[in-house]
Amino acid sequence: MKVIPSISFKGGKPVTVKNGYYEHYSKNGNNLDYNDVLFLLSDYDIIYLLDLNGIESRSLQSDMIRKVGTRREVWADVGARDTATITDGYIAGADRIVISTKTMYSIDLMNESSRISDKMVFCIDYKDGIISPSNEIKQTNIKELILEAVETGIDTIVIHDLSDENFDNTLLDYMLDKDHELYIGGKIDIDKIDLYEDKVDGVILGLEDSIEWQARN
Repeated sequence: MKVIPSISFKGGKPVTVKNGYYEHYSKNGNNLDYNDVLFLLSDYDIIYLLDLNGIESRSLQSDMIRKVGTRREVWADVGARDTATITDGYIAGADRIVISTKTMYSIDLMNESSRISDKMVFCIDYKDGIISPSNEIKQTNIKELILEAVETGIDTIVIHDLSDENFDNTLLDYMLDKDHELYIGGKIDIDKIDLYEDKVDGVILGLEDSIEWQARN
């Protein structure tokens, strides 16, 4: 089972959430840049990059994607809302672009994106229901969304539980008996990761948990 670290970038800096606000990621009182963080995650060959500028304000951090992409394989969530943003993400150097329900206005984006690349990732963001600006997507069953993605040629699915509790294992009931990879993300207890060994292809961990997992293994 693969473990993939997730790094959030805002204004070109790696950040974490503290007391509801984004703060420059620091260790031992020192603010770290992308080089420092990649050094701390030296055992990982894939980075799940969250471009907060792209997600929140449609301002893609092309330079940061390029810099990280020269060092690791990058799965980039750039806040894709249309094919232009997806194309820009690939031009910036992402190996895979993540299209997430949290910024999708139409299910059609899955089909449109699969025409750009056969290496798309589809992420279902969930918190007491599917998170999306689209009522159509919010009202669609998770299994139906996964089926739609697979039928359009997307073979990598992420279910991201954004609640404050540990990952809701009932979300795994929506798995399909089809040829696709399934990853889970959110608040995952790293002491119990092995319990998912036979259920998913991998887990996406936050920065601190990724560092801790690497130290243990």
